[in-house]
Amino acid sequence: MSVGINWSDFNLNSVKGPIKQVIYINIESGCSNEFVRLPLMIAKGSNDGPTLTVLGGVHGDEYEGPFAVRELFEKLDTESLNGTFIGLPQSNPPATKYGTRKSPIDNLNLARVFPGNKDGTITEKIAHFISKQLIDKSSFLIDLHSSGTHISTPTLVGYDGSEKGVNNGSKESALSFGVDVIWGHNSLSGGRSISYADSINIPWLYTECSGGGWLHIKEAHLYAKGVFNVMMKLKMIRGEIRKVKPKFQLFGDGDMDESITASVSGYLVPKVNMLSRVTKGHLLGEILGPANELLAKVKSPTNGVVVLIRRSAAVIKDESITFLVTGESP
Repeated sequence: MSVGINWSDFNLNSVKGPIKQVIYINIESGCSNEFVRLPLMIAKGSNDGPTLTVLGGVHGDEYEGPFAVRELFEKLDTESLNGTFIGLPQSNPPATKYGTRKSPIDNLNLARVFPGNKDGTITEKIAHFISKQLIDKSSFLIDLHSSGTHISTPTLVGYDGSEKGVNNGSKESALSFGVDVIWGHNSLSGGRSISYADSINIPWLYTECSGGGWLHIKEAHLYAKGVFNVMMKLKMIRGEIRKVKPKFQLFGDGDMDESITASVSGYLVPKVNMLSRVTKGHLLGEILGPANELLAKVKSPTNGVVVLIRRSAAVIKDESITFLVTGESP
């Protein structure tokens, strides 16, 4: 069953369980009285318990999160569910429609405008709704990202690496997710869903995986399984968590906007592999010209682990090439 409702009329507390329901949230786009419709998937169990919000599609060229949210919703049994699952498979419908990172309506990146503005542009309104109507009422937030069209990362889970994250279960939830790479952050850049959750003391996780602009089914299923593991840890569902010891426990600032960028435009040839450990001065890549002439060498400014590589060979000056994590947890 699905219904449509104006965003200002939505009230999570009015949804009575046990129920599985899709509610389309109508948000004015500012374009000729048109609306953007957010497909909100709510599963409310027979018993009280935590409220988990899971976001997918914050960027329109990331497809594993939306797939995983739909899979989670379909498989949940409300009779045995403790608490409430809130899934938003397409958090940014305008960007999803065109497969873009930013909204084509206002050219804003949803992952940089939280907690948004109810009187702002469409992207700011979406961020405001998610912040105030979903995250504010949650016990835990998981934001399912992937690398998008031009770059690639390993499949990883990011968590709150501060003392608060240890105390509120963020790190333990990352360990239970079941991936080879976890990444703890002691600071966050503003504007992200997780930085807003962090500011109001809501524990959080986020994910990344390979990009390329297509759907990686294996990673999508892994996302769904990982969220189920977290739900088991939160005692929302029954089951046994299959623990996987991460091969990499990284630690440091997770702001990939501060990645190493191209000094010139040209044809990029990476010289490192994903998760390579490099030292200062290590050759990360070369940028070539039309006749294969060397235009620039990209060298590591420090010791670290490679967690982002640009996969589109055509690169424009100042675009991201790679990102290094400089710390690892014991």
